[in-house]
Amino acid sequence: NPKGAPIRFSYHCNEGLMFYESKGNSSALLQFKRLQIQLFQFRKPGEFGYAYDCTGFFTIPLWTGLLLSLFLIAVTVYGMTMLSSIQTFDQYDDPKGKPLQVSVSD
Repeated sequence: NPKGAPIRFSYHCNEGLMFYESKGNSSALLQFKRLQIQLFQFRKPGEFGYAYDCTGFFTIPLWTGLLLSLFLIAVTVYGMTMLSSIQTFDQYDDPKGKPLQVSVSD
């Protein structure tokens, strides 16, 4: 799994970076915690450029929020289309007769 960062950026990993190798009966594990490296084009000596983080852009909470929002939007659109398709019954309405009137009084 190659690691890298764009030019003028540093690579930063706060959660730890592990490299594991196993051959035959021997194995090796190399682990770095709070790693930040930059190879070329420092801003100033001893100062890193902008960090390119090892965490992916789409984290689980972000995916959950996006999918839940899309689901709620879909339910709302479905409900609005169902409400807009409601039709009144007019088969019992006699156009020549007296219309139905409901009076509101105390």
